[in-house]
Amino acid sequence: MEAKRLTHVAAAPRGSEQASARPRRSAGLSRAHIALVAVAGVLALVALAVVVVVNSSLFAATDIRIVGSEHVAQDAAEQLINLPEGTTLLNVDEDQIVESLKQNPWVAGVDVKREYPHTLVITPRERAVSAIMYVAADDIAWAIGNDGCWIAPLSLAVAVDDSGAIVESGIVSTAISDQAEDGGASAPTDTRADPSADGADASEDGAADASDAGDGSASDDGGSDAPADEDKPAEDDGDGEPADQQDLAGLGAAEALARHFGALLLTDVASDVAPSSGSDVSAPIILAGLDYAKKFSSDFKAQIKYLSVPSKEAIAANLVSGIEVA
Repeated sequence: MEAKRLTHVAAAPRGSEQASARPRRSAGLSRAHIALVAVAGVLALVALAVVVVVNSSLFAATDIRIVGSEHVAQDAAEQLINLPEGTTLLNVDEDQIVESLKQNPWVAGVDVKREYPHTLVITPRERAVSAIMYVAADDIAWAIGNDGCWIAPLSLAVAVDDSGAIVESGIVSTAISDQAEDGGASAPTDTRADPSADGADASEDGAADASDAGDGSASDDGGSDAPADEDKPAEDDGDGEPADQQDLAGLGAAEALARHFGALLLTDVASDVAPSSGSDVSAPIILAGLDYAKKFSSDFKAQIKYLSVPSKEAIAANLVSGIEVA
């Protein structure tokens, strides 16, 4: 019988295959590593270029304009803002500006506008007044923000024209900048005295001028028979105020302030309520009054003269018509 030829093919050892494959894999990893290093280098160069541009004098904030508002005077805002040296329009820290200006309790936010290449315009946004608390025992009024915080005390030295609108110069005298520096929880010293003192000085000056004239020169200048000049300031009327202007105080002033802000006026408040500028309203009776008013429609709220809140059980809305709703 013819023997069959067997051909034996020896299998290559498994270790040799791995050995031959290993160099190819190492070569692939080397190319990927080189690519990653190159990309990282490019990114580092870009980041360095950005840092250089951001901090360069090319966009240095050399012209900083701080805009004041009704209750945030420009000079008071300027005292609160202290931009570090080297500030540019690209690296300015807006959060720091907001934090600094919020030391003033009237400030709710800040708008920072860049006008290239060197101008930075900073404008504070005021809190909206949703309510005013009047405490008759202390003869003081406090503004309450629509975010539920105490804002600041308001001056009750209010002058209104014949339409009941507040004269601009008599709205605010709360020394907010001083409160921001001191922590701002205390009520102002008697701010009502200043306007009356000014009026008295004006009256005395007017009387002195009239007596000094003595020769009829006052009549020559127009006298009492001349028609009133509507463009003249209050001091030109002889008695310190024009005929169509009325000075208010106490509850009447608080009512005028409430109309001015379109806010709810809370009265008959106990004197133990202790407001603090910038802090949340936590007094139960004030919270109860504000919650009570939320149940009214906007049309009905417009008819409310003031909301009496002596206690939670005795809250009553006094309307402009004279009707009391309890």
